[in-house]
Formats: sequence, structure tokens, C-alpha cells
Amino acid sequence: MNWHHIRQRFDPTAFHNNAEPEVKWIVEHLRGNERLVLDVGCLDSGLLSLLLPAFPLMVGIDIRRGAEMGTMTKRMDIRKPEFTGDTKFDAIIFLSTLEHIGLDCYGNRWFSLQGDGQALSMSRWLLSKDGRILVTAPFNAEAKGRCLGEVLWERRYNHATAMDLVYNSGLTVVEYLEDRKNEIICMELKGSK
Repeated sequence: MNWHHIRQRFDPTAFHNNAEPEVKWIVEHLRGNERLVLDVGCLDSGLLSLLLPAFPLMVGIDIRRGAEMGTMTKRMDIRKPEFTGDTKFDAIIFLSTLEHIGLDCYGNRWFSLQGDGQALSMSRWLLSKDGRILVTAPFNAEAKGRCLGEVLWERRYNHATAMDLVYNSGLTVVEYLEDRKNEIICMELKGSK
């Protein structure tokens, strides 16, 4: 997809602090031919309104109340998906979401320090044959393990911890990027063969 076309509709106030580099990376890594796209953590991502014109079959999920307000959104935990039949997604997006899954935030009901790995493992089963997972998350070069702050609401990753997480989730890295200036990592993942 072309960021310059999407950029005209980008409203930075609809996203968390300094999300433009992450949103740009996500948009540039969508091929444009995805039939069904899943936005995990949709209440804060702002991607539904930004990308719906290009992806009319885009679905957003979030664990918080309010996610069930539209026809394209559902209140759901990615670790316990409730999709019907054999729903498979061509792209699953975690825009600054993976680092919070399972932790004591956003009304989470199933606390787990391994929530990020559980989310990726489950996402692997929701991918279509050629589907991909696009992830942006906070970067911390000094992280030993998946670094948690003083309050259990966010993890931070470095290359080693991100690769561990991906490998243990049964996924393969297509692309990995560390943006040290904006303190984020970006990963394009696919299911292992």
C-alpha cells in the first residue's frame, strides 16, 4: 500500500503518542490484496477508520467494552478467539498491542506473563495459507527477558527477546526492524511450514 495516499487521512490525534512511524510501517507492509484483515487492540489503534476504504473486510477486536459497538468490531481476547467456522485472515495487525496482552491493563480478565506468546501462537492458527502478522512494539536494547516496567502493563523487547517470542510461537520472521530513534520494533511474521 502507498503511505502517501493513506497519509492524507492520517489523524495523529486518533493514535497514541508518536504512532506515525508505526502506522506508516504497517501501511507499507500491507500488500493491498488482503481479503480479510484483523486489527488486534482496535480501540486504540485507529486503523479501522484509516484503512477501511482499502480493506472493506477488516475486523477489529479488543478486550475492552466499546469494541462491540460496530459491525466491524468485536469484544474478544485474541488468546480465546470466537470466530465462526474456519475464519482465516490474510493479515493480523498488532499496532502497539502485543506488549500489553495478558498484563494488568485494559480490563484484561486472563492475567498471564506469557500473554504475548499466547497471542502470537493463537494468531498463527488464524492465518490464511499466505497470511502474515504485522507487529509493532516498544524497543529496549537492555531488556533481559521480556522487560516489564514497574507496573505490569507493558513489555519491551530487543532483538533476542523478540526472536525468542516468535520462535516459541511457531512463527517465522520475514522482516525485523529496530527503530532506535522512535524506540520501537517492527516485525513481519508468517506461519512456519
